[in-house]
Amino acid sequence: TFTKGEVTVKTGLDHLKELGVTHVQIQPMYDYSSVDETTMDNTYGEDNYNWGYDPLNYNCLEGSYSSDPVDGFVRIKEAKQMIMKMHSNGISINMDVVYNHTSGFLASNFQLLVPNYYYRTDLAGTPSNGSGCGNEMASERFMVNKFIRESCKFWVDEYHIDGFRFDLMGLIDNQTMIDVYNDCKVIYNKIMVYGEPWTGGGTTLKSGNDANKLSEQQTVQSSLAQSYFAGGSVMVGAFNDIIRNAVRGDNNPGKGFVNGSVGSAASILPGIKGQFNGSQSSINPNQVINYVSCHDNYTLNDQLKQTINGDITYAYKQAEAIVFMSQGVPFIQEGEEFMRTKVKNNNFDHNSYVSGDLVNSMDYSLKVDNIQMFNYFKDLIAFRKNNSFLRMSTRADINEKLTDVKAVNGLISYKITTEDSIYTFYHAGSSTAVNLSKDNEVVFSTAGKTIGSVLSGDFVLAQNESIVLKESK
Repeated sequence: TFTKGEVTVKTGLDHLKELGVTHVQIQPMYDYSSVDETTMDNTYGEDNYNWGYDPLNYNCLEGSYSSDPVDGFVRIKEAKQMIMKMHSNGISINMDVVYNHTSGFLASNFQLLVPNYYYRTDLAGTPSNGSGCGNEMASERFMVNKFIRESCKFWVDEYHIDGFRFDLMGLIDNQTMIDVYNDCKVIYNKIMVYGEPWTGGGTTLKSGNDANKLSEQQTVQSSLAQSYFAGGSVMVGAFNDIIRNAVRGDNNPGKGFVNGSVGSAASILPGIKGQFNGSQSSINPNQVINYVSCHDNYTLNDQLKQTINGDITYAYKQAEAIVFMSQGVPFIQEGEEFMRTKVKNNNFDHNSYVSGDLVNSMDYSLKVDNIQMFNYFKDLIAFRKNNSFLRMSTRADINEKLTDVKAVNGLISYKITTEDSIYTFYHAGSSTAVNLSKDNEVVFSTAGKTIGSVLSGDFVLAQNESIVLKESK
């Protein structure tokens, strides 16, 4: 627990359980190169710290997270204890993996083993740099494909990992991603496999959606809607950066729907239907991960603070309401539920991978300060869990039950029809008048409307107000 003044809040695992999340994505915990494992320094600082996107040994645990890095048995035992504890509390563990590049090239284990085989290079042996980190793995080659598959199977089998988040999945070919999913599903039939559907730079791996050239093509959003993924029940998913940018703006930081750009509403509509864009009608909603904040770039709080003059509370709540009331898989950054901020040298830190725990740690004093926001997240997650119509798993169900999805004059609205009720969702980008022809019960509100109260006739939605109404059939 954490106490501030007269208020005590839950922390760590108890906090996650209280919040109600089902999965936790852990940033890289395999062995990476930038941290000296032998230096046991528990003080909050900036030295000897990294997020771990610089792989060294993929199938070995990072020792700096263990209580005794010198003893390899300790890191293995403690990682398994951690995973077992999470599982016993109903929380699944997804592992962030970076098979797209390694921390170095010439001196890497792969280059020393078979020069210029494991990496994409030109005729002169210069590595392609689609990762932006100096090299990229040639996943399309037989032994690289085999290594990635065997590595993933190892983590699932030995450590009971529940899923994988692939860093820069656009650098991994279609066939390898299909193979990883199918291999791991044999071991654990609820496996989650998803990733970043982009690259970090130009790559020699080609774009395209040719079913006969799977090992030659990048795995991006358009890939996942094709017959060899969605059509073949290969449920590889990806982050929906389209809805992210449309809701809260790009990483400049820019503005989206909730912070003044109501014209972005149209780009949000496909995400509400569990799609990346309107043309991908075959995508399965479980392949679409909707979000407005992750470890990269500004936190939602910092994004809105830089693009809104004044109170950000209702814009913040609305951004989350859009995500959690859309089909697909909702994703939040840890601490987003209590308005996490990252400040370094009096500036918002949008890329804190080496900024240390001073910036990256969970500041639970913010949970005390923003307890109303935390409670809002709890209610939002519970609302989604308690209403299966927000979690439709087939495109056919969505096409049948989710209707009237539109954005008009800064107001997003849509309906979901169940066996006995019609639910109407409103997200107002600006103050908007609404007329109801029948009585509707308020079942969710971001602006304090009483749950269970009845609205009818004309009423006004304030700017950044989201509401869900229920009408009996």
